[in-house]
Amino acid sequence: MILKPIEKTGSLFLGICQILIDGMKILLETLYWIFVAPFQFKLERRKLVDGKAVFEQMVFMGFDSVIIVFFVTFFTGIVLADLPH
Repeated sequence: MILKPIEKTGSLFLGICQILIDGMKILLETLYWIFVAPFQFKLERRKLVDGKAVFEQMVFMGFDSVIIVFFVTFFTGIVLADLPH
């Protein structure tokens, strides 16, 4: 009976510690990718980007997705129109 409050307190403490550790991991990883990673491969020779591949991706992400954007917008409009005023 006396162990229940101690277990709850310990569980709460461990949960808070886990949240703090996860937050520190995210912070340190973000700082790494902001300050270290861009300069890590600076000495390597940069490869030129293939213009045709970039254009194909632009068409795929832009023009070829018009149908999907239309349907999402259409059904969102239906849902919003069905809401009570």
